[in-house]
Amino acid sequence: MSFLNKAKSTVLAAAALVALSACANDRTASFVDPDYQGQLPKDWRVAVAGANMGLNEQMALIDAARGEFDEYGIVAVSSLQIVPPTRELTVEEFMAKVAEAGAQAVLEIEATDRDMSERTEPVSYFPGHSSTTVYRQRSLVDGGGVLNDRTYVVHHRSPDIVSGGYSTPRATGSYIARLIDVETGQVVWRSDTTMTRSTSNYERLARATAEEFVEKLIDDGVLIGRAR
Repeated sequence: MSFLNKAKSTVLAAAALVALSACANDRTASFVDPDYQGQLPKDWRVAVAGANMGLNEQMALIDAARGEFDEYGIVAVSSLQIVPPTRELTVEEFMAKVAEAGAQAVLEIEATDRDMSERTEPVSYFPGHSSTTVYRQRSLVDGGGVLNDRTYVVHHRSPDIVSGGYSTPRATGSYIARLIDVETGQVVWRSDTTMTRSTSNYERLARATAEEFVEKLIDDGVLIGRAR
């Protein structure tokens, strides 16, 4: 591998490390209520709701959760379609509306803390590589005499490479998810997570959080996917 290719590989590896490091900071824990250790009925419909976040974040979160549930063949509906955000209802009234819509569980995801910061990448300098090649050209005439005898010197230099020296926005958020049995009001499952993503908006963070919680629900065996 040439020096230039090595330098390029180092730069690409550093960029990939920045992207992976954001996901590496994710921390998720969960707990299933002892009364619900068995898997819930396969035909349960889930209403997804966001709490303590802006409307754009709620819509992004709900859309991502529904898409993830759909991958497992589980029907999920938006709580915003059941109860418009313009209406103020008690918990009991909300649950009654969800039951009327045919959902048996509510997945509520609440944002508890969020922060926006920047990560500055240090400057890395890779000097170009220089080399010199000497070429000799000789022309002979009949009888062995030399007609021309020339020497050429060619200098090669690969360009310098500079990487880093820029800032990447980073969004971090802490969230709590609860799966609630609509009929009893019992919290079946709870999960906490802290997510970090290289982004300047919380909507992307909300989407990643929703996908993480749905996958955790499936992994914990609380809800099981149906064959598509």
